[in-house]
Amino acid sequence: MLRLLCLPGFRQSAQSLKVSSTSLQTALAPEQAELVFTEAARINNKQCWWDASDSEPPAYVGVQDSLQRVSDTWNAEGPFDGVVGFSQGAAMVSLVSSCPPSDFPGLRLAVMIGGFVPRDPLVNFAPRAGVRSLHIIGSLDNIVTPERSLALAHSFDERQIVEHGEGHVVPSDEVSMLAIKDWIASSQ
Repeated sequence: MLRLLCLPGFRQSAQSLKVSSTSLQTALAPEQAELVFTEAARINNKQCWWDASDSEPPAYVGVQDSLQRVSDTWNAEGPFDGVVGFSQGAAMVSLVSSCPPSDFPGLRLAVMIGGFVPRDPLVNFAPRAGVRSLHIIGSLDNIVTPERSLALAHSFDERQIVEHGEGHVVPSDEVSMLAIKDWIASSQ
């Protein structure tokens, strides 16, 4: 069975991600994967992985501390096989996938739901080889457009894309759940 660390989105708690991903948990549990949910940091009174400045390009205030927080959780509560993220949490997954293997030992899977390419030029964004990625994209997503999620997907060497007919949500439809379950099964 795989263990996956789950990262919530901007202003989302671990509990709210857990509730919104009930269909995913049901599809995978308990024989395929255990999902472990963790909280984001509080930065400038917001629950998030970073707070983007108003400058262009934006600076991600707190992102390095958040990467350390995820690494600490990974090493204290692991072992984990992969990381799952929604929205800003998905962008954080891409940054985790860019870290040296020593920071996240055993990382081989990255699942990004409604993710986007990080825009702060000072963060290291170069997903490493050997990390298989699954990108779940809402065709009606008007918060993180499908084009932005596809740009993220194309930054990974080993990628699979699942598109669903909803917006900026963790999908719950049967077709998406089957595709995710099959991808997880192929990763065992």
